[in-house]
Amino acid sequence: MKKPSSLRLFAEDNEGLEVISSMTQDGLAKMTGLSYQPKVRRFAIEMNRFNWEILSSKKRYFRTLSMLAIDSVLKVRSRNIPSKSSSEIISLLAISFTKNNEEQPDGVIHLSFSNNIEMELEVECLDVSLIDSDSSWPTLKKPKHKDPKKA
Repeated sequence: MKKPSSLRLFAEDNEGLEVISSMTQDGLAKMTGLSYQPKVRRFAIEMNRFNWEILSSKKRYFRTLSMLAIDSVLKVRSRNIPSKSSSEIISLLAISFTKNNEEQPDGVIHLSFSNNIEMELEVECLDVSLIDSDSSWPTLKKPKHKDPKKA
């Protein structure tokens, strides 16, 4: 099996964000890989993205070094987040967007991570990009999730 091709995804609506959320599910990031740059209004996460798009029956999977960038960010709030200097690795579980009202493009992007870590980003509009690097490597471990029906 050859290495995955690099993704370049952009979202300006909920439909596009759902695609990016599914592609970044189980992306692993160090706390030092999260950054907010208020002057340019950008929040970014450098992660090792699990390549859900190329699942193999041979139990050989891939991860890719990727950058998730959220632009037009006005404010960042977080809950249960470890210190920035922490070496803890967190897993991105889902990304969602809630509009403040139907007539304006502004709203809140919600990032859910493992260990009950949550972030809310107030944004002027939905402007999200996911860009893979050319750096991919094989992994034998596929992320596992509990079945909510059995919980």
